Amino acid sequence: MGTESPTVLLIEDHEDTRKMLSLLFDEWGYRATIAPNATEGLKHLLEQGFDLIILDNWLPDLDGVELCRQVRAVDRQTPIIFYSASGMGSEDREAIDSGANAFVSKSGSLGELRETMTAQLKRTNGKVFKHA
Repeated sequence: MGTESPTVLLIEDHEDTRKMLSLLFDEWGYRATIAPNATEGLKHLLEQGFDLIILDNWLPDLDGVELCRQVRAVDRQTPIIFYSASGMGSEDREAIDSGANAFVSKSGSLGELRETMTAQLKRTNGKVFKHA
């Protein structure tokens, strides 16, 4: 079909979540780069461009809101989706205020994450990918 697979940077400290999402992203047609903390995530981001960034709010070396602010200082366009266990309204608003495009709670469905990823890609760069 000739469409290139979108690239995703996942910044997530929980190993089981990283493994699960890595498998799902592959199944959904994404090429994922995985980082277990903010430091490695920023390193990957500065070395290459991504179509989408997924980040957790609770990272061992920097909270996601501060990381999002740092990303936005160097990259104003790449969509950022928080995928976090926190589901309190104040944290959701803080994530959006820091520059994120969307917030998806880990307590929600994986379908919601997939739909949000698809919507953000269409909104920002029109990339289309093949569904598994």
